[in-house]
Amino acid sequence: MMKPFSAYLFDFDGTLFDTRESLLPVWHYAFEKVGIYGISSELCEEFMHHPLMYAAEKTGVKDVPAFFQAVLESLDFPENIASIKMFPDTVAVVSTLYRKNLPLGIVSSNFSGHIQKTLVSKGMESYFQALSCSDQYKKGKPDAEPCLYCLKKMGLSPSKSICYVGDSLQDVECAQRAGLVGILLDRENKHPDFPGLKIASLYELVF
Repeated sequence: MMKPFSAYLFDFDGTLFDTRESLLPVWHYAFEKVGIYGISSELCEEFMHHPLMYAAEKTGVKDVPAFFQAVLESLDFPENIASIKMFPDTVAVVSTLYRKNLPLGIVSSNFSGHIQKTLVSKGMESYFQALSCSDQYKKGKPDAEPCLYCLKKMGLSPSKSICYVGDSLQDVECAQRAGLVGILLDRENKHPDFPGLKIASLYELVF
């Protein structure tokens, strides 16, 4: 088990929830709405770890407002929310930390409304004290702002006693820039040579 922290921040997509199945149709729908076809699944998975503007700029989207609107619209299609799955370790770990009265937050490049709807649909809305999402801050990961915004909402100050757990290197850098401990969740060992704190499962945080 890893050393305990005084508060825990988590990424959403790929960390607490497996959203790959739900997000691929979202990306394809949004790109097709602005006349872009044939975006690969690999590229869509890359976009899951970045703000929307990154995806728009990388693919040459000309009508950015229409693209953003299409993403927001399709995120909440009932079939897309229904296809979101919690990882097997999510409930056990989050509920264990919650029972210890530890502050919990979510820091994500996703949208607050969508995350809130997902949490409600999975019965997880009461566990998290604050959400920090792309529609609430200006600078996305790996900038420090997403983590700092979440801490502010939680009434906490940056500290090495607080960790941020995420499945991308951007998450770790975001945490470090904010003065927190970044923990890489590498379920598939995609970063075997990562020199920092790394876990293969959320279980390692508490068991």
